[in-house]
Amino acid sequence: AFSFDKIIVISSTPGNSPTTGSVSLTISGMNFGSANLSPSAKLGTTPCEANQWVSDTSFKCKVPRGHAPDHQAQILLTGESSATTLMFTYDRVIATAIVSSALYPTTGAVSITISGKNLGTDDTSPRMRIGSTACESTLWIAESSALCKVAAGVQTGHS
Repeated sequence: AFSFDKIIVISSTPGNSPTTGSVSLTISGMNFGSANLSPSAKLGTTPCEANQWVSDTSFKCKVPRGHAPDHQAQILLTGESSATTLMFTYDRVIATAIVSSALYPTTGAVSITISGKNLGTDDTSPRMRIGSTACESTLWIAESSALCKVAAGVQTGHS
């Protein structure tokens, strides 16, 4: 029987991407083969937007949109898949502004808008906090904003 050496993924550059994706990711490793006309790669369970075999030790993947922080990169070449190693993350959420009124009642049931970056590319049922208190509910609006229904007892001045 004839077999190939197992595909090994060693690293990826860059190691992170905005949640909007479309970044060119170079995956380095061993045993990618001398040529491949139909390569594919996944980050977690999501296929890359585009794939390009470069050499026996290099592969390019156009990062798909995403939202979870940690993913394993996996390459599939000629029916053989690579061993996976944790090596890729989407950028963490950055809150840049909280649009609210300073006069919210402490009884809760008021929604405030949270603006920022990397809140995800689709409605993923985000969970948010104001200070150490969880929002009663959240509603994703866009990659840059979400609504938080303020829980009872939350006062302004939290970050």
